[in-house]
Amino acid sequence: MIIQRLKEYIDAKGISISAFEKSIGMSNASFGKSLKNNGAIGSDKLENILSVYPDINPEWLLTGRGLMLCDPQTPKENKLDASLIPPSIPSIEESIIYKMYEKKDEENKSLIEELGGLKERIRSLESKVQEYKSLSTSSKDKSKGLALAKNASIEKHSSQDVDNATSVTAR
Repeated sequence: MIIQRLKEYIDAKGISISAFEKSIGMSNASFGKSLKNNGAIGSDKLENILSVYPDINPEWLLTGRGLMLCDPQTPKENKLDASLIPPSIPSIEESIIYKMYEKKDEENKSLIEELGGLKERIRSLESKVQEYKSLSTSSKDKSKGLALAKNASIEKHSSQDVDNATSVTAR
């Protein structure tokens, strides 16, 4: 099957399935699903594949006959005309760039997850700080209340002393 031969080519080239899909304009994991289910691939995708990967022997890809890769000595009329390749289709070099991008993307995802964990830890610590502040404030309020009560008690006793002194003097 064509899909199996494409997998063989991808493995031989060391291309990831994801990078291959992107390079030919397939949606993410669609080639992988087709491969898993021994599905078919559309003619538009075959055209893109042969455009992006001109070293694939079209006869081998379609029939399984011949060599996987085109012979560099093959006359030009058997090869695709580069002027027919739309400029929007990435080249092999762009596929390599895509691999590097994909690796960086995975690293970024890992860092984003780590950042999320750190933000959660910060929120937790800020919450604890707020708890300690409220405990500290309530402790200070209690201390102030005790100090006010003590002062009121002292003032009461001293005013009673003044009253007693006045009553003693009046006698």
